[in-house]
Amino acid sequence: SRAPDGPGDRDPDGSSAVELCLPPRAEHLRLARFAAGGAASRAGLDVDAIDDVRLAISELCSLLIGSGAPITLSVASVHGGVVIEGRGTTGPELARETGELARVLAEAVVDEYEFVVDGTQARFRVAKSRDV
Repeated sequence: SRAPDGPGDRDPDGSSAVELCLPPRAEHLRLARFAAGGAASRAGLDVDAIDDVRLAISELCSLLIGSGAPITLSVASVHGGVVIEGRGTTGPELARETGELARVLAEAVVDEYEFVVDGTQARFRVAKSRDV
């Protein structure tokens, strides 16, 4: 994955996106936090909001690391905020048992949050806007 190089690498709405494919291991979650924090910083979020985004992404990605399948993230700085989408696999029992804490934390720290499990496929979306 690579960061956008210039205006030609931006989406039509002015956002810039980075896609990551991470091995499902805890030591790689720092890459997800780093990408999320970088996008939040580029979007102009303050330090506390950046930490909130990192926390949400760390918790949600941790739900997907036990499956053995890669975790795919799309991290985008959009005008005035950040949007992060992730997908991977998980067991329904994992999502129920350990997912509750991650859901509570994400709901508390980001403006928009969604986590969906369909069989063994899981996806999430979080968004955080800059306070103006």
